[in-house]
Amino acid sequence: MLKSLSIKNYALIEEVRATFKDGLTVMTGETGAGKSMIVDALGLVLGGRAVAEAVRSGFDSAVVEAEFSRLGSEILKARRELSRHGRNRCYLGGGKVTLKALRETVGPVVDMHGQHEHQTLLNPDRHLEFVDGFGGLSGEVDAVTEAYRIFSATKRRLKSFLQNEEERRRRIELLEYQIEELASAELKPGEEEMLREEREFLRSAEHIADLAEEAGSIMGSEEDFALLPTSARLKDVMEKLARLDGAVTDHSGQTTELYYQLEELGRFLRDYRASLDFSPQRLEEVEGRLAQIAMLLRKYNLANVEELLDYAESAALELEDLTTTVEGREELEKRMGEERMELGRRAESLSEKREEKAEQFKQVVEEELNALGMKDCAFLPQIRSWEEGDTVTVSDGSEVFCRSSGIDRLEFLIAPNPGEEPRPLLGIASGGELSRIMLALKSVLAEVDRVGTLIFDEIDVGLGGRAAAQVGKRLHAIGAHRQVICVSHLPQIACRADHHYVVEKRPQAGRTVTRVREVSGEERVEELARMLAGEEVPSRQTIQSARKMLGGG
Repeated sequence: MLKSLSIKNYALIEEVRATFKDGLTVMTGETGAGKSMIVDALGLVLGGRAVAEAVRSGFDSAVVEAEFSRLGSEILKARRELSRHGRNRCYLGGGKVTLKALRETVGPVVDMHGQHEHQTLLNPDRHLEFVDGFGGLSGEVDAVTEAYRIFSATKRRLKSFLQNEEERRRRIELLEYQIEELASAELKPGEEEMLREEREFLRSAEHIADLAEEAGSIMGSEEDFALLPTSARLKDVMEKLARLDGAVTDHSGQTTELYYQLEELGRFLRDYRASLDFSPQRLEEVEGRLAQIAMLLRKYNLANVEELLDYAESAALELEDLTTTVEGREELEKRMGEERMELGRRAESLSEKREEKAEQFKQVVEEELNALGMKDCAFLPQIRSWEEGDTVTVSDGSEVFCRSSGIDRLEFLIAPNPGEEPRPLLGIASGGELSRIMLALKSVLAEVDRVGTLIFDEIDVGLGGRAAAQVGKRLHAIGAHRQVICVSHLPQIACRADHHYVVEKRPQAGRTVTRVREVSGEERVEELARMLAGEEVPSRQTIQSARKMLGGG
């Protein structure tokens, strides 16, 4: 679960630190106060996309840190640093890691959902993921995906084998040239970033050397009667004075101490200057290497060194396919037929399990929707066949289309009212219904994954009245078994929280800053009353209603 979150110089947030507990935590505040900014910042330490524009105006960098508890007492610390100049760094437990490592380590700890994910719910191509996740079918899905990959590779190899010989020869020559060019470049993963960092240091190294030399010349030596010998003479004079007048003794000691400090500083500057090893030639080498990499990236229209290395690997595989003479056409066709049969067998087996799991999924989702006030809503995960793709043969002898996910296409249909025919979500479900359906799906999947923390960013958009109250009750019930953090603008949800945080925007020193504070007692009543009143100043009756919502009479 999320234990704490610290944000510095991110968007409107100058500095915020919040601790989180078990149960349901709700964050409220006026529109534009920065509630979603806090969730966005948390998304960064989960491995989310970063943009330089998110750094607070007037600052060069932003920092987001979070602590998570795992396996009881284990604490996982994650940190993300953003630079206005586009560079960002990731850390786990104090050590620097890649963004991928951060995402793979921290991402599974938290399940984050925002209102924009309604678009995911409206996209039928994503619905199959929900059922596969619920049914624990990842192993079977991976087996089908691998079988499809093997089949597709053989299919491509056969196609390449049958290509026009002249065209194949030209392609072989191009691939051989590209592979040689990339191999001779001796590229290494992460090299570009390391070179940029080295270049930045080398560009400053000459100035560092000049400053160190200047400091040394100021310090001087006994030969040129500069700072150190002058201090030595002052020490001798003060010692003589001290022997003649006791009132000078303390100051004489200070002069002696100053002399030895300057002597130590002189030795440090001597050693420091000797340790500097600035090489203009190395800067030229780094600049040249970066120019070479940039040229290759432009030439191959790729984004980074890792993509160049991936391309070199795929080019080598394609070249092997084009130049092989071991396998003939008949052998390739035979292998492809066998692989097609294996793909069909695995895909059909997966399809049978999906039908079973889809029925179970339907039942538990309808139970969740019932708990969310949609008692008469029928939910139907409809499994259909693809209309295009590669074909495979199933057990009854028929041919069906197949993709890397199998032979099934799935779409969620709903009938919000009794007697209606189930229809696709797009165009039939309201915003409030979509919010509750997504909450139901997330709740069901969270039970399967046992993810420790669920975060909902304004999932209540489009809700109101009784529906909002039902969502609040359900969120509170889920919070009894795991940590739930919800950004909300509805008092019917906020009143159900175990912990209530207010996000507020205030002027400070001529700028706008965002603050987060936990409220309880009368402060919480006042915040609920503000939410109830909307744009108006809360009346006495509104305050009484807020108090009643909290069970205070």
